[in-house]
Parts: sequence; C-alpha cells; structure tokens
Amino acid sequence: MEQSLESGFYLGDQRIEPARCAILAAGGETRVEPRVMDVLLLMVTHAEQVVTREEFINTVWNGSCVTDEVLSRCIYRLRQALGDDTKNPRFIETVSKRGYRLI
Repeated sequence: MEQSLESGFYLGDQRIEPARCAILAAGGETRVEPRVMDVLLLMVTHAEQVVTREEFINTVWNGSCVTDEVLSRCIYRLRQALGDDTKNPRFIETVSKRGYRLI
C-alpha cells in the first residue's frame, strides 16, 4: 500500500485514517474493523474501477475461503461509517454480479 494512503486521506469531506481504522466527519469519529478498512483501501487504490469479489478475497483475505456474505457485510459496515446510501450512492457503487466500485 502506498505510504500516502496509510498516513491518511480525504474521501469527500471525510478524513480516512487507515492506521487507526478511523473515519472522521463533522459528526465525529467512527471506527471500523481492520478488514473493513482494507476493503476501502483496495477500492481507493482502484478508484473508479470495478473491484471484483475475487479481487477482494485474494487481496483482503489472502485467498481464504470466504463467503459472499462476509464481503457484503464489510461493504454494509463501510457504507454505514461513510453515511452512504445504496439507492443514491456517493461513494460505493454496487456493480451487479461483478463487484463494487468507488465513485
């Protein structure tokens, strides 16, 4: 991972601090699990590209046997932390039968 990402960056008006697994917004700070942060970082490094479920599993879970539900739960928690909405997404777009994209 790039050093610049690890030290922190902005996603919209929210500050992302990967080392602390924290998302800071006007309303305060939200902590996420390390794997949830890893999912976000993978999408950030592939911004505007679809990241497939296979890519998430190979990169975040090191190829371990993981169900789709585990990834879906990480995406759900990430959306909650970012205040994102599936029907009108600002950050994470679901690409049916393919994966997810950071918009």
